[in-house]
Amino acid sequence: MTSDRTQPLAPAASLSHLAVNVSDLARARAFYEAVLGFKVFLDKSDDPKLPRIFGRISNAAVELILVKDPAPDAPPRPRQLGLAGMVFRVQDLDGICERLFTSGIVKVQHPKMFEGAKVLYVADPDGSFFELIEFPGDIQTPDEMW
Repeated sequence: MTSDRTQPLAPAASLSHLAVNVSDLARARAFYEAVLGFKVFLDKSDDPKLPRIFGRISNAAVELILVKDPAPDAPPRPRQLGLAGMVFRVQDLDGICERLFTSGIVKVQHPKMFEGAKVLYVADPDGSFFELIEFPGDIQTPDEMW
């Protein structure tokens, strides 16, 4: 699409929140609380139309949405088109990896290096991936890194 427009068609003021479809709200809540420090600010798990729980992970708002009849033949995969996952910046990824491993909550592999940053991919109970990233030194954002 080519255009002479100088303004975006839908100018976003900010990112509102991320949404994750889950098959079991209680299990997902417990997982995200234990692993990422998910702090609930709105629990609508009893909503008959759209059961969901809103919470914060650091400064990011995250919505866990109950999918009552998930398609059995469409498991989430990191290489599918569309949203690839959530990425959280952390410090001491090696220590985090060790704590995740000893907790038994999730199966983890060793962190890998990617373009100068250390990364670890983690799957939630439904197989949705998120990434933990540790930038070197005082770097805090991708635009500072790359």
